[in-house]
Parts: sequence; structure tokens; C-alpha cells
Amino acid sequence: MSAEWAQVKNKISFWDDMYKSGHYQKSWNLQFPSTELISIVMALELPKKSRFLDVGCGAGFDLEYLSEQGFSVTGIDISSVAIDLIRRRVKELKAELLVGDIITASFNKPFDFVTDRGCFHHIVNDERPLYAKTISHALKPGGYLFLRGCCVSDDIRQPWVPLISDEINLLFPSKHFKNLGFIPFRYEAPISIPGAMVLLRKKRGNN
Repeated sequence: MSAEWAQVKNKISFWDDMYKSGHYQKSWNLQFPSTELISIVMALELPKKSRFLDVGCGAGFDLEYLSEQGFSVTGIDISSVAIDLIRRRVKELKAELLVGDIITASFNKPFDFVTDRGCFHHIVNDERPLYAKTISHALKPGGYLFLRGCCVSDDIRQPWVPLISDEINLLFPSKHFKNLGFIPFRYEAPISIPGAMVLLRKKRGNN
């Protein structure tokens, strides 16, 4: 299994270059909100003003959609270039935009819903417990984590660290999280890859 994107030494410089060069438009960027996120949000019928966190928000099409629905939205990305792209593209965006690494991030208020479309599969295995810790602290009891990523594991040319059900269950154990479903899907992107998505809910009584 290759993890070349996840293992780059200077992650900030790497991702800034991806956005400066326009490579993001050829690989993972969508010019519209992801359809699976729309479906989940519609199905859950969360109250307006629910707090959403978009992890690895990139060019911001998902968080733009969430903001338009009346939710209170925070987007975080390691690349300041990506955040600047959002600010230039959406002049009246009602969302908080943060530059930072989700591995070390902390937030003043917890969220009702955390969405991650493709950040997790760029995190190497030994850093994933740190990711899980951050997310666990960021979520309110009863809050949801909607995680999507690649599940390719048999091609050494692939740069992603796959999303695997057993690992998700270890990182987000049943004592604290209810797994509402782990299913395969075709990862929607300019470069389409086999993916998986999982919806987790933090159990009440877990702060």
C-alpha cells in the first residue's frame, strides 16, 4: 500500500502547491456539492442553525451548500491557498474559515455534524488516532461524523491510505459511537476511484 501523499514532509507546502497549480481541479475538486452529502443532510432533517464542520474543505463547494441551507458552518483546511480560493469565489459566504491541520486542531464549540470528503484518506495510519481524538472532542453527544474516502488497497501506485471498516471501528469504538453504516460507493471526482462512506453517531453521555 502506498501513502505517498500522506507521507510528504512539508504538508502545507504540498497542498498549497496543489491549489496554486490548479491540480486540485483535475483530481478531486467538484464544481457542485457532493450528492451523498446532500442526501444525508436531507435524510437527517437537522434543525437550521445546527453547527457543521467541513474537514479538509478545499475549494468549499460542500460548505457553501451547507451555509445556503441555513446551517452554522466552519471549514478547515491545511492550505491557506484553498481558504483564499473560497473567499475569492464566494464573496458573501456566511461561514467561518480556518487554516489548520485537523490532527492538531481544537474548537471553541462542539459541532452537530462533521463532514470529511477525502481528508482522512490522506492521513497515515499512525496519525489516525489523533484524527479520531480531534473529531471525538469536536462532536456533540448525538452528533454525526460523515466520512468518505478511497478504499483502494491493492494498487501500490495509489497515493491514498484506504478507508477500512475494521480500522474505523477501532478508531471510533462502539462504546462511544454507533456505526450507522459502512458502504462502498464510487468516489465522485474528476478522477473516479472506488470509495467507501461511513456515518457514525456519537453516543449521548460521551463528552
